[in-house]
Amino acid sequence: MDETKRQRFERILNSVSFDFDKKLIFDAEFSEKINLPEKCYTIFQLQLEGFDNSQLLEEIKEFNSWVKKLSEDQRDAGVASCIMLMTITSIREPFHSQPLVNNGSTNQLTERLVENSPREFALVGVN
Repeated sequence: MDETKRQRFERILNSVSFDFDKKLIFDAEFSEKINLPEKCYTIFQLQLEGFDNSQLLEEIKEFNSWVKKLSEDQRDAGVASCIMLMTITSIREPFHSQPLVNNGSTNQLTERLVENSPREFALVGVN
């Protein structure tokens, strides 16, 4: 993976993590429903709902693999892994802006796409 893509993936992961933390802090119902273990390393995975852009889906697959590898390298022994799935439920094109999914001639997963699209979190596994 080149440095530019790694930096882009880091920004996306920071954005997803920040969004999740805000939801945990400010949405008591969500926090109770998720019910994370006291010590838990959260592994975020992304998915798009109802969108079939193969290049973008491949980027998401690559992002998810990168996050899993990163978590394996950073997680302390004996700490549970909680796999949190963030589903982007639709892609909104902000008024008066560049398209979210088109970056030049390629389709890329971007921080703007993640931040500007409706999304839901769900706990899908604890190891």
